[in-house]
This record gives sequence, structure tokens and C-alpha cells, in this order.
Amino acid sequence: MAYTEPDLVIPALEALRESPKGLRTEDLIRILTERLEPTGRDSEILAGRRDTYFSQKVRNLKSHNTLERHELATYDDGVFHITEKGKQYTLSGIGEVAQALQDQGFSEDERKDAYEQDYGDILVEEGRVSYRNQRIRQRSRLLTEMARKKFLDNHGKLRCAGCGFDFEEQYDGRGKGYIEIHHLKPIHEHDIEGEKQVAEKALKKLVPLCSNCHRMVHRDRDYLLSLEELRILVQQSTKRNSS
Repeated sequence: MAYTEPDLVIPALEALRESPKGLRTEDLIRILTERLEPTGRDSEILAGRRDTYFSQKVRNLKSHNTLERHELATYDDGVFHITEKGKQYTLSGIGEVAQALQDQGFSEDERKDAYEQDYGDILVEEGRVSYRNQRIRQRSRLLTEMARKKFLDNHGKLRCAGCGFDFEEQYDGRGKGYIEIHHLKPIHEHDIEGEKQVAEKALKKLVPLCSNCHRMVHRDRDYLLSLEELRILVQQSTKRNSS
């Protein structure tokens, strides 16, 4: 997969967040190259240059003022420093959005517009349409956090809706409060344009799943299991193992 410049925003901000003293462009190139391991065309050297296609995209974060324009970072004396807005942006869930779009096969052009989102609205933005009229669905961190709170049972536990697995019971404190949130309707199937929903309505479209169940639901892209089908498989497996 070839990276786009917007694909590099979150990884760059995460690197800056880990570096209180800031980073120079060369530092960002080194760190992102190590972490993202570009291949294919991204790893090729530009004609007449020392840069690869990938390192040039990292440089473009400065030449295009990508981070500064959105007030995600400052650039002084050749050094990037993350802003408070940038720190919040890394926690906004947009990294999950990017990964979801890549996993679901969205093209470079389709991914380019998936990085502008306002999480300050009390309403939940479940999807939006890009300026290219490509429909790109986005997961909202706000919605995810609200879902985790809603799905806590009477004992303060987060259990998988498919098999009942509880990360805290298995991994003690490290698993407390962790669960994956599954969209009953995949983000790439939404046809609504920038639909905004109040929280209660939006939460009805989400279910908590453990990592294994979540992956089984999505294993066949052409046929996603319903929650009921998933539960039947789990029940059948439990019966076989207990007999």
C-alpha cells in the first residue's frame, strides 16, 4: 500500500507527542520509515534526488504546512512541536478511521478526505462525503467512548456480546475498560450523506465484541456475520467442547 500525505499526519503527531523537545524533519523521516516500513513505490528513490517517494511525503508535511495549517503542530527554528490540539487529535480516533479505511480497501484518493472531523459536537457524526463525492464512513471516538460506558453491565463489566469474554477478568487491570466496538452496518456500506444522529439512536447500531469475535464477523468481506449468527456459532462451539 502506498501512503498518502494525510496518512502520515497521525503517525507524525504520535512521534511528536513522544518527543517533548520536538523533532526535525529528518528525525520524522527516520522514525516514520522505521515504524511504517514503506514498500513498493514508496521505497523507490526519486529521480535526481536522495529522497524516496515516502520521505518526500514526510517533507511535504512541512512544505505544505499540513500540521501548522490545522494548528496540530508548530515549526520554529527547524523543529516541530506538537500543540495541545495536536495531542487531542491523536486521541480523536482518526487513527482507527485511517486503519479501517486501509483494511477495507479504500484507495489513496478516497482516504485523502478522511482526516477532517469535528469531535466537539454533542451529536455523533457517523459518516461524511468527501469533496470528490466519494462516500467515506468514519468512526467517531466520541461515539466509541459513549458506547463503552453504555455497555457496562450492572457489575461494571464490559463483556463481548458474542461470547461473553471479559478482558478485565482475563488480563486483570490491563484489560479494564477495554472492548472493541462493532458497527452493525459496515462503514463502507453507509449511503447517507453526513448523517448526524443523537447518541441514543447511534448507539443502537453498535455492539461490544472481543477481538476474536470482531475478526470472525469481518473475516469474509462479502458476507459479514450478524450478531445472531455469531452467537449461534459460539453456542455450537461451546456445546462441542463440553460434550
